[in-house]
Amino acid sequence: MSRSMKTTAKLSAAALALALLAGCATTQDGLDPNSVATAQERADAAMAAAQEAKAEAEAARAEAAEAKSLAEDAQGQAKAAQFAADRNAEKLERMFQKSMYK
Repeated sequence: MSRSMKTTAKLSAAALALALLAGCATTQDGLDPNSVATAQERADAAMAAAQEAKAEAEAARAEAAEAKSLAEDAQGQAKAAQFAADRNAEKLERMFQKSMYK
């Protein structure tokens, strides 16, 4: 859960940075080269953060898929074990009944 929270926080920060940059770019009449360079640096940083968040989300998705697969395998093994235990219990019950009739 903490990874998804971090990912959400990073994506929110990136979106906020882009929104602020878009807002700043549209409210100024004349842009000086320094503000354009600063805006580009911020946009690049936001893009890097978004890419990092995307990579972390993809890694989390892969881990979740692996965990799901392991859980399904474990469930299958548990069902097989329960079936074997039930079958053994039935065999023991039949053996006990046979011994009681003798």
